[in-house]
Amino acid sequence: MQTHKINVGFNAILDSDGNGFSYFEDTRIPESCYARNGSVVKQLKAGLEKRINSGLNELANWQQYMIGTVQGEVFIVQYRNDCWQYSIGGPGRNYAGSTLGGMDTFAVAKEHARRHAESSFGGIAWEHSF
Repeated sequence: MQTHKINVGFNAILDSDGNGFSYFEDTRIPESCYARNGSVVKQLKAGLEKRINSGLNELANWQQYMIGTVQGEVFIVQYRNDCWQYSIGGPGRNYAGSTLGGMDTFAVAKEHARRHAESSFGGIAWEHSF
């Protein structure tokens, strides 16, 4: 068995404004930085590697769970932004709120969401994995 490093090319626009602002040409990659000389490529590469690792973590933590409350709110438990979290949406809300941190596993995040639904939103009306 052999190990081989595979390089994937991404074009970067370096020093686009004469002040060191650099970014990736591909607009799907929102990394950018201000840097001079050799450090710009290093900084852009580090940001890209972080995004790739984050995406791989999300693929590995694929589980999602929905909880509907008696009062009509819906909780969605999922892995996003490098952590387990749950979001709450429902009637009368202009936006969904999210709860992050302190939840190391899917099971812990699901239990936190269940307790929150029970204590603050009249209880659980239904639950569903997806």
